Amino acid sequence: MKQRLPQIANRGNRVLILCAVSIFLLWTQVVLAADKPTADSGSLLKRDSAALFDPDFYHQFNQELTDELWQNFERATAIPAGHIQQHSWIIVLQLLAAVCCGWLLRRRARKPEPISHDWQFLFRHPWAGGLFIALCFGGLLYIDPPALWLWGLIALGTLTATILICAMLNRPRLRRVIIILATLFVIAESLQTIGLPEPFYRVFLVLVCLTATPLCLAAAKRQILRNEGRIDLLGIAFYLGTLVGIIGLIAGVVGFARLTDRLVEASLGTVFLILFAHMALHLAEGGVNTIMQLDWVRERHLVQQLGAQAEQRLNTLVRLVIFSYTFLFLLVIWNLFGSVAEAWTRLMNIEYVIGELHLSVEMVVLAVVILYLTVIISWFFQATLDTQVLTPRQMDLGVRDSIKRLLHYALVLIGFSVAISMAGIGLEKFAILAGALGVGIGFGLQNIVNNFVSGLILLFERPVKVGDTINIDDQWGTITKIGLRSTVFETLDRAEIIVPNSDLISQKVTNWTLTTDVSRIVLTVGVAYGSPLDKVLEILMRVAKEQPDVMDDPPVSAIFTGFGDSSLDFELRVWITDINKRLKVKSELGLAVDRHFREAEISIPFPQRDLHLRSIEANLHGLMSSPPPEAIVQPHRTDTTA
Repeated sequence: MKQRLPQIANRGNRVLILCAVSIFLLWTQVVLAADKPTADSGSLLKRDSAALFDPDFYHQFNQELTDELWQNFERATAIPAGHIQQHSWIIVLQLLAAVCCGWLLRRRARKPEPISHDWQFLFRHPWAGGLFIALCFGGLLYIDPPALWLWGLIALGTLTATILICAMLNRPRLRRVIIILATLFVIAESLQTIGLPEPFYRVFLVLVCLTATPLCLAAAKRQILRNEGRIDLLGIAFYLGTLVGIIGLIAGVVGFARLTDRLVEASLGTVFLILFAHMALHLAEGGVNTIMQLDWVRERHLVQQLGAQAEQRLNTLVRLVIFSYTFLFLLVIWNLFGSVAEAWTRLMNIEYVIGELHLSVEMVVLAVVILYLTVIISWFFQATLDTQVLTPRQMDLGVRDSIKRLLHYALVLIGFSVAISMAGIGLEKFAILAGALGVGIGFGLQNIVNNFVSGLILLFERPVKVGDTINIDDQWGTITKIGLRSTVFETLDRAEIIVPNSDLISQKVTNWTLTTDVSRIVLTVGVAYGSPLDKVLEILMRVAKEQPDVMDDPPVSAIFTGFGDSSLDFELRVWITDINKRLKVKSELGLAVDRHFREAEISIPFPQRDLHLRSIEANLHGLMSSPPPEAIVQPHRTDTTA
């Protein structure tokens, strides 16, 4: 059960995202319907054809409809004269690109070097991958291609994309669903290309809905049975397909032809858009991973300083771009907008009025993007400054951290100022906010402001800095981070203690490495009375000089400190260059002293105590004079039996 919790949480998040997208689509439709003509916005809900059980529908199937079908077919299959000659260079370029890409993918797949997990599906079918890449980039070069040529590009692209998508999926059942949907998509495009008259195409859509409804319902039930009664994202998709099939079937039968057409085409387009977005994510993330693993990239000092965060941030940026474009294209598929550019423009121009403040979606997006870019630029500048300037100059770790932290705060402040300016909020409007903030500080934010100011003092004055070894409340630790509100230091037990910045300013803190890492070690030693003191001092000095971590300057000192209760007390005082070796050196000195004392037959006494009894209870005398328990004769007992 514990292993399923993350999977259930991920599915729950996906369901929430799907619901949020659906709600946003409906909200966008309602908002934008106000700007559209009433007839156009409600045309889908108007009956625009005869019902299938109406005799007028069947009267349309006559000789004229057949002649129209043949005329449309001849018109669609006709290729204008000179088209192939005009676009021959594009055709040759596509063929060369397909062959080269396929050959390179096939050659790379045979090499023993590991391939990125996100790119493995592309190397399983190298020729399909090469052809798909050539079609994607070469198709943009055609100018007003004829219907038959465009159909060929779409059909071939759908075929190669289906092969790659099936290679990316691990579920055989889901692969069969993708193949069926791709077949329906190609058939629908073919019928539209040849100009199939509306009655014929309407019958085709009704048959599609009639076939898809039970298949989707059965697939949803099998998916739930496979998951032991739990519904996942794929099961929800199958139920949505069932719902679309039922609505499309009813609408097509009673005469809402445009509604059926829109539902079928938009549903197929949505499925393939999601699959293409998923494939694009794999390709993009695999590309980022491959680039970051190149030797000439990985060996750069800047990349080493950025570490794994560089790849994570690049992947986040790639996901943001792909998700944004997918969402805009989804609006186009559902006919909310005519193009991606129109969708972007209309969404950005949506405005909200709050008093005298006019906020648009474009302002908010720009403000968020500026803040995000500010954080990215700050992170990049800190790494560049650290690798190119601070580290080569061998600056102290605390100095480097203070400079980077102050640079981060300055850039964030500049980015925030630019963001609110782009949002149309003037700085003079912050007077009210400043007054409210002053009242808040007076009531309950004193500690936060105190810690914030203390954090700035720590960065400028640097009584403690990152890397210092400090002692707070008998806790030893090394400072790892100085933030705006608190400071983190790590103890010897690897426990991280969060200390408010004001405590480091207002209270006494022992900083062992404020100006230097040199530290003194005092080893207390006691020997038995009667031991040769000169010999003891000689051994202590010898042990200290034999220890490689002990400094010569300041010099080692071994002194006699006094007469103890049970021993003659000495102290060995040495200096070391690194305080982090304090416990290690002290332990080695103690072991060496004990070994040399044993060799010199100098004993280290243990504490001795004498006990004097001045008074004793009277009844204790009887116990002390009485015979021991084993001397007491027990009475003989004879057992008799009847």
